Amino acid sequence: MAGLSDRALSPFYKALYMFVDDPSMDSIVSWSKSNRSFIIWDPVGFHTRILSRSIGICEI
Repeated sequence: MAGLSDRALSPFYKALYMFVDDPSMDSIVSWSKSNRSFIIWDPVGFHTRILSRSIGICEI
């Protein structure tokens, strides 16, 4: 999030960034080799562990 103002991002994007940037979540979601995008390796885990519980999104 370097270069972006904290107030420019919604809580959703801040939380998503923290999960993608967390090495313990690499089996579920991680940065691509270029670090310009992320890859969801485990869609079910992404939904249940990240979206549903932590960000509050129930349906995709």
